[in-house]
Amino acid sequence: MKNLLIIIFFINISFSQNKITTATYELNRSKNDYSFTAKCKTYVDNLNKTSLFELNQYDNLLKNGKKIFDKKENDTVVVVGSTSICTDPKEYYFDFRERKLVQLLYNVNCKSKSLIESKLEYPKWEIKNEYKEISGYKTQKATATISDRLWTVYFTKDLKENISPWKLVGLPGVIVEATENTSTYTFKLLKIEYDYKTKKISKPAFKETSTFEQYVKKSVKQNREEMIFKLSQLEGVQANDIEPDTFPLYENIDFIEKRK
Repeated sequence: MKNLLIIIFFINISFSQNKITTATYELNRSKNDYSFTAKCKTYVDNLNKTSLFELNQYDNLLKNGKKIFDKKENDTVVVVGSTSICTDPKEYYFDFRERKLVQLLYNVNCKSKSLIESKLEYPKWEIKNEYKEISGYKTQKATATISDRLWTVYFTKDLKENISPWKLVGLPGVIVEATENTSTYTFKLLKIEYDYKTKKISKPAFKETSTFEQYVKKSVKQNREEMIFKLSQLEGVQANDIEPDTFPLYENIDFIEKRK
């Protein structure tokens, strides 16, 4: 009887532990002749049906401020200095039981930081009968439109998990690679790690809340003001001579949230 009680005790301990799965992705943003990369992670709590996606700042922007000359467009891109860069990751918290999405978003200098709570809307995935091997995984193709971009992803069922970067949720497997129709943004899976913890994934918190539409309007306005200021620092350029409409609405260097 004593041995039986010991066995039952250890079984209960094993089931009380909660497995946290961590998927590390790399996000690449390419535009004309230059590109930026950012590390990001998805944490999945299978017991509590929650996940948290953290999107870090682009590595290139964490270096000293500089000007990049774009030969193809015959133009200059101004990268803000390191003192203005926000190093905190953006956060996307998914509660799959309650169908809720909580986002902590901001632009490159954190001026537009906002907490946004909304209903979780799953992308309408179209799973294709197309397969290919990526990084040793057998993957299947799927497509869906999120915001104003058509995303093409390849996911695998080899790992027996449901894991995705950013808002690419709802597929029956782990996303190994994802890109959108403008070829500006690409996600690639780097590694999968497992850890047993009793601590839950924490929901983001911040004092200032808004709707997504309010955040977009605020972020775009501040981005335009920032670009006008930076361009006015160039020799021979006057701020009053720069038309705000010169800048496309969503060409903020980290604005993956683009919408029509």
